[in-house]
Amino acid sequence: MGVSDTKVSNSILGALLAISAAGSLAANEIATPLSGSDFSQQFSKLGFMEIVPDSDRAPSHSKVFLRSATNSPSTIKTSRSVRVNIYIEGDGAPWHSRQIAPTDPTPKNPLGASLAATDDANLVGYLGRPCMYLSSTQLKDCPSALWASARFGKEVLEISDQALDDLIAHTKRQTHADQVRLNLVGYSGGGALATLLATRRSDVVCIVTLAAPLDIEAWAHLQNIAPLIDSFNPAYPDSRLQKIPQMHWYGEKDKIVPTKSIGRYQNWSASTTPQSFVQILPDFNHGDFWIRDWPLLRSQTCLNEKNSN
Repeated sequence: MGVSDTKVSNSILGALLAISAAGSLAANEIATPLSGSDFSQQFSKLGFMEIVPDSDRAPSHSKVFLRSATNSPSTIKTSRSVRVNIYIEGDGAPWHSRQIAPTDPTPKNPLGASLAATDDANLVGYLGRPCMYLSSTQLKDCPSALWASARFGKEVLEISDQALDDLIAHTKRQTHADQVRLNLVGYSGGGALATLLATRRSDVVCIVTLAAPLDIEAWAHLQNIAPLIDSFNPAYPDSRLQKIPQMHWYGEKDKIVPTKSIGRYQNWSASTTPQSFVQILPDFNHGDFWIRDWPLLRSQTCLNEKNSN
């Protein structure tokens, strides 16, 4: 399915213009540059607690955080089932050229983290991509392929899966819930990772992506870069993914992930996802306006339980 005719609806556009006229939320809530403990400390000031793996396991290459209502179990209504909105970061630091990857993938402007900070849900998680926010010593043990050709590969999926499992175990202990279901929100490459994680898990009930290369082969061709030969492509058919409600947003002026980066992606079903599951936002590029307008955009998706099946 292409997106050339899938413009944002007039009602949403009108509301976005109203928000623009009224003012905006600063995109730089999180200071830059950040790495290692600096990020954890600053994110904790926004209410996010880092979930540390059990001591009998090797340190994880991926950092995961959770913010609950004041991080106190007593403020969360006890329920047999709870949902967590999980935000997955983009690809991180820019490449030095089309062929030369950065030596550290930690983003200077972690837009995914800023999006998470604006979410007022009771339970909000944030998943850093593998090798982000590590100390220089830790980074030496992190293969650079994990943020290059294998950024959507088997090892990245295993690392990210384990981080989500750690977050779920912590959430169950905190809320006493029997079941934790995940709403995955991915920015840029984090959106591609969100869809791939959903193909492996049974607890994902909603997927929302922002400026995501959902067909990594089409995206690589558009950017004139080498194919990500060690990665999986979300565009390949997957029956589990097709059953999950979804929404995918693109910026009309995005040159990093152009709208055609959705390519052949058709992993959706009319029974769970509206026909307008792909929306192109006028004036948006890869970084501008996403944080400012995220509260409204979020309300139009399956993150809003009124829109869920």
